[in-house]
Amino acid sequence: TVSVLYWVAMFRPTQNAREHELASESLTPWGQQVSLQNSIKRVLGDYSDRLSVLLELLQNADDAGATRVQFFLDLRSFPSEADGLLGEGMARCQGPALVAVNNAKFTEEDFNALGNIGCGSKRNNPMKTGRFGVGFNTVYHVTDCPSLVSADRVLILDPSRRHIENLKEHDPPGVSIDFKTVQKLKARVPNQFAPYSLYEVDWEKAFEHTLIRLPLRMESDKSFSMSSTTWSPGDVRRLFHEFADILKTCMLFLKNVQSIELNEITSDADNGVCRLAAAEFKHSDDVEAYRKALHDYICRPPEQQRKQFLRTTRLTVTLWKGPEKANHTFLVTSCIKPTDELPDGIIVEEDRGKMVQWSAVAMEVDTKTWPRLSYDTHGRLSCGKLMCFLPLPVSTGLPCWIHGCFALSSDRRNLAVESFDGRPTWETLWNKRLLAIAAECLAVSLDKIVQREEKRRADTEPDVSAFYAHWPLANKVNTQIASMADVFFDCIVRQQRRIFWSQASKTWVDISTACFATNKALVEAPPQRIVDAVLIHDSLRLVVMDGALMDELPKATRRLAHQPPVLLSVRLVADILRRRAVAAVDNVVQLDFVLPAIADLPPDDRVTLLASLANYLTSDTEVDLRDVPLPMLDDDPNADIEKCVGILRPPTTVFVVRPEGDRHLRKLFPTAATVVDGAFWRAVSAHPSFKRDTWIGHGVVELSVKNLGACLSQLSPIMRPNELDTAREWSGVEGDLELAQWLSDLL
Repeated sequence: TVSVLYWVAMFRPTQNAREHELASESLTPWGQQVSLQNSIKRVLGDYSDRLSVLLELLQNADDAGATRVQFFLDLRSFPSEADGLLGEGMARCQGPALVAVNNAKFTEEDFNALGNIGCGSKRNNPMKTGRFGVGFNTVYHVTDCPSLVSADRVLILDPSRRHIENLKEHDPPGVSIDFKTVQKLKARVPNQFAPYSLYEVDWEKAFEHTLIRLPLRMESDKSFSMSSTTWSPGDVRRLFHEFADILKTCMLFLKNVQSIELNEITSDADNGVCRLAAAEFKHSDDVEAYRKALHDYICRPPEQQRKQFLRTTRLTVTLWKGPEKANHTFLVTSCIKPTDELPDGIIVEEDRGKMVQWSAVAMEVDTKTWPRLSYDTHGRLSCGKLMCFLPLPVSTGLPCWIHGCFALSSDRRNLAVESFDGRPTWETLWNKRLLAIAAECLAVSLDKIVQREEKRRADTEPDVSAFYAHWPLANKVNTQIASMADVFFDCIVRQQRRIFWSQASKTWVDISTACFATNKALVEAPPQRIVDAVLIHDSLRLVVMDGALMDELPKATRRLAHQPPVLLSVRLVADILRRRAVAAVDNVVQLDFVLPAIADLPPDDRVTLLASLANYLTSDTEVDLRDVPLPMLDDDPNADIEKCVGILRPPTTVFVVRPEGDRHLRKLFPTAATVVDGAFWRAVSAHPSFKRDTWIGHGVVELSVKNLGACLSQLSPIMRPNELDTAREWSGVEGDLELAQWLSDLL
């Protein structure tokens, strides 16, 4: 064995010989390289939204732990003589600038991360918003030479190497200057550090904040500009104006920032700083408690996340726009599912440690915690945004904001999409999972609103249109979040959440005790109060909803294989009345037995309600009204006012006496309880929407002197037509001589 190894060693070239052999060949060094300028330009192509500059700076500040972020449009100009600067090109950086200041200090890790593009130093930290390692580079939309001051150093970044003198091609594109060196340089290049005045920078001690200065690109030059877009102070003002429109919601799902300011420093620094807009949380203690609870849960080891995190909090943001000040309150429900509840099939690979199953929903509410709607200048409903800590340029289609730790496209503008072959990727499955959690949050928020409303016991009715406007109907929400609809309806059905308002009974009900009708369906229906009085016998309450919601509800229950909702119809009302009166032995049923909810109303009110119910029952000619107790009021002042509901039982016919003078007709039929007086009939007939002919066709006959004979033939055995000849000698019913004389004269 030893000899074999020795032989092999004898014929193996030594390392020095191999190097000499390779060196003798003409090998030309070659390989893939990355151009810094091209990399930055690609980032700017992805992050093309103007607002991305401010949003990314805000995100970085939040990740650094800052609680206060200030943006300044600094209009001041500073001396630009080359001998007072680090390079002739730095003269372009002495004019107006966009400046961002936050109250967190850069760490060594932050400084190192800034030197890399696309490395994603925050990727595996679940408490960091940034993910792709490119966000800071959006500043090159505005500038070609940004600078940063924090801790004990100043960074000046010069990707084109055209601003700082003596930067060689292979040198890093920028300089780092510690504060001790700054103190020495100030005497030689005093103009270089003048722009940092007014920002509380003291070069003799560490700067506990972070200042990022972006000199505006007033002119573009292909040889060194990162973008062809130029920026003027007017452009920054417009950017601030756009940012102010979303300012009130920017902090809702951040982890640290509690105030944001947009300011302007005039060219005359003596005039100070002018605040253009600002947003600040009103009750900081509540915000900190809420955020701490989120932080503590997220940072737990997976084995300690046995139960989901679910919390609903009121957050109030004070918003200033110029001199105007307003408070905006949001009801925020957050839910974090434990790791072991991640459904099978979702494979979160390299980002698994970062992707937390956290979703949340925020809706703006008034001081009474009732949903509040806002409209644009054209009268259209203002909708919220989809959010991943910060707003995305994706409308939800709902007046609420939906947050999730979503898997996003690289430009942070959209949710990740399916692969080319149409199969879902893990990112799309993950996003669908988060949207399902958001749907649960929305159901919880609406339930909490109802609970608070019930405790308040207000005399005024709630504005249910604002309440229902937050429901995620599949045909209303953005297609990217359409999957929320089924999950939402599944939650409210399966969990029997009482979020359906019954105006008639002034109460909230769940879907199992609701009978639904659209506004359009009730145009020809009786008032809600009388319908609700009937439905209560089946433990139902009338719920009136708009057409779009009523279209979606049955479809959703069918898709989810739930029991379909009960819908209002003439047949339903007739069946309930029939079942209610099934035990009646007489043809007249007491009103307080059939409709106890209206039995105590004044007679005039009962006439109105019962007339409308009669009209409704006869509006559908396909419905059989036999054995249905029909509302009839007795006009006899001596009659029992409660005996006002009759039942149609073949061959029974209800006779209505119209002429007041023919009161004797009633006395002819003392045992025929179905005969009722005419005042109610006249009230019914006079109703503008009452279908009199239809009602008559359902077994009601108007009794008069002219049709007396025909009517008598239907009332065996009281009297038959062939007995009319002997009626002249009839002594009257119960000895009523007046009636006998009347009948004798009539015949």
